[in-house]
Amino acid sequence: MGKIMIVVASHDVARIFETQAGACATLVEREDLLNPSGRLHRGDLESDRQGSVGDTAGGVGHGLGNDHGPKEEALARFVRSLAVVVNAAHHTGHCERIYLVADPHVLGALRDDLDATTRAAVAGEVVKNLAKHTVAEIRQHLPERL
Repeated sequence: MGKIMIVVASHDVARIFETQAGACATLVEREDLLNPSGRLHRGDLESDRQGSVGDTAGGVGHGLGNDHGPKEEALARFVRSLAVVVNAAHHTGHCERIYLVADPHVLGALRDDLDATTRAAVAGEVVKNLAKHTVAEIRQHLPERL
């Protein structure tokens, strides 16, 4: 029976569990990754508002800047760093199968950042934010036999 990694993530924290394959497997928490920027408000991450351009004829203005603000960029960096940890664990043989548990936005970003061989090892996904739930509550959302 091989080791299984369970990644439970949200915008501000990722909890990594491991267990052995089998019925009623017990989850053991191995690592927590924190994204301090995930708890900050957008205004706390920006020093100034972005500029705008006004239309003198109609009085309509348009904001300047990119579509991704500092909060989204901080989340993308956090998810990429989580993907590095998961990819490394899979490539070094620390896990054979992986379960991902996260809200839709984080789950999609994480899935995109995993490499192809690690993505192939994903045995299941739970589309829920359970990062702040107890181990027992997280276990209830996973298949009985991992």
